[in-house]
This record gives sequence, structure tokens and C-alpha cells, in this order.
Amino acid sequence: MAADVLAENTDLTFKCIPEEDFEYIDALILQNASPEEAFRKFEELGNKHIDNLRNLMREINDARTNRDSDALRKTLKDFDEALEKYIPVVMSQAKIYWTM
Repeated sequence: MAADVLAENTDLTFKCIPEEDFEYIDALILQNASPEEAFRKFEELGNKHIDNLRNLMREINDARTNRDSDALRKTLKDFDEALEKYIPVVMSQAKIYWTM
């Protein structure tokens, strides 16, 4: 049903849903029909999240080195938000792995 709604409203889908959220939803929908393909999509999405988390860690270390508390606070908040988006991807990928 979700796939049908997204397909029927593509203009609104790309306007209202961020690309990474759409990729996650797409992989979730795909996991019943093709677990291997969904696993691959989750892996690609997870790698994007990992790259982002690594960049944020560098920024956190730079802010600590420069003793910039405002930048550190902002970057830590960004890191927490990025981590919250990464965890569901890893858990979905793990679920596929465990059921295969």
C-alpha cells in the first residue's frame, strides 16, 4: 500500500520527503519482495550515514581542539541527529540478515 501511495504521488513524495528518508522507506517496502536487494540498499544507505558520522566526528574533534564550545554544542547535536537516523537503517539490515 505504501508503495502505491508513493508511486501515485511522486511529485509530492520528492517535495515532502527527504531523499535519505525516501531511500529508507523504499528499502523497507522492498524487503518483503526481495530481501537481498533490500539488504544491499540498506548497506548503501548505511555507508552514507557512516560517512556523515565520520565527518561529524572530525568536526567535533576540531571544535574541541579549537575550544569552540558553540561549534562543539552544534556539532554534537548534529551527530546525535545523524546517529538517530543511522540506527533504524542498521536494525532493518540486521533484521533481514537474521531472517535469511
